[in-house]
Amino acid sequence: MTRYTTHFIFLVYALILQPGQSSGESNCPAGRYGSNCDISCRTRHCAFVYARCDAQTGDCGTEGCKPGWKGVDCKQPCIENLVYGPNCNKYCKYRHCVSTSTTCDIESGRCAIERGYRTCQAGWDGVDCAQACIQNKSYGSGCYKHCNTRHCAHPSSPCDTQTGVCDIGGCQPGWEGGDCTEGCKRGVKYGPNCNKSCTDRHCTSGSKFSCNVHDGSCFARCEPGWKGVDCKQECSFGTYGINCMFTCGQCTSAEACDILSGSCIRGCLDGFQGDLCKNVLPRKTNNTLTTVLAATTAIFILLFIISLLVNITFILRKRSKAKKSTTTGQALDAIGSSHDEHLLRLSKQTESAPP
Repeated sequence: MTRYTTHFIFLVYALILQPGQSSGESNCPAGRYGSNCDISCRTRHCAFVYARCDAQTGDCGTEGCKPGWKGVDCKQPCIENLVYGPNCNKYCKYRHCVSTSTTCDIESGRCAIERGYRTCQAGWDGVDCAQACIQNKSYGSGCYKHCNTRHCAHPSSPCDTQTGVCDIGGCQPGWEGGDCTEGCKRGVKYGPNCNKSCTDRHCTSGSKFSCNVHDGSCFARCEPGWKGVDCKQECSFGTYGINCMFTCGQCTSAEACDILSGSCIRGCLDGFQGDLCKNVLPRKTNNTLTTVLAATTAIFILLFIISLLVNITFILRKRSKAKKSTTTGQALDAIGSSHDEHLLRLSKQTESAPP
């Protein structure tokens, strides 16, 4: 069935049904209605263009009236700036236009258009700004912003229909703004919510101007004394130099060395020398101690010699006495033996003499 055929059928339907009431009591000619048949059916504002026209009332039927009109015959306009829409069933005060002073079109309730855009309040859409954004799908004025284009730190962060704010954990690194759709300004800020400054890093001169918006990483490397992806972490205690790869020398007390050069500011511990206090000193000789040790050693040696001499003298004397005692005993033994022999001879002579 073509479009023209359809229109013809509707036209026939209108011509047949418009002349009078179902009771057939009206004598109004086709296309007119009212007590005096003085109202044209064509002046009505029915929602259905081929709606029947009641011969007495001009009733448009169940389809009702076009937007901006009301009444049985849809010839009564909506009250301007109060109601609008089909059968005047919508209230102007329930719209969400940005400007409260905007006019309210009786047909559509259209809010004012500025710069080619409808000026709806955030969270609302539609010609009359009365259609709410779909929760967790769109947000903002006109609902033209999409929730899935945000860069929230937490993927399950809800999407407010008005602001789209990421209220759980803020933004991912490299993004800022309530809805996390604004990228960090390159070379100026970086990190989550763009809360870190590129100028606070300690990159070498050749890479200071390169600042990754996500992690702030330097193009080349860190200056001596600093480490980390963004070169903001100072060398830990006891380390220094490029990437803090060197260990401090033997600095005095518990003082750490300079994180840049490794030099010990207050000097070295005993036994070490050099700017880095890593060179071992040769052992120093203490003259006083040496003198005392030498004197003590000499005394001990002298005492030892004296003791040795005394012992030798004692032993010699003892041996000498023992020798003399042995000689005297032998002499006495000889004298005794001689005396005994003499007595024995005298005894023998006495015995041999005559009486």
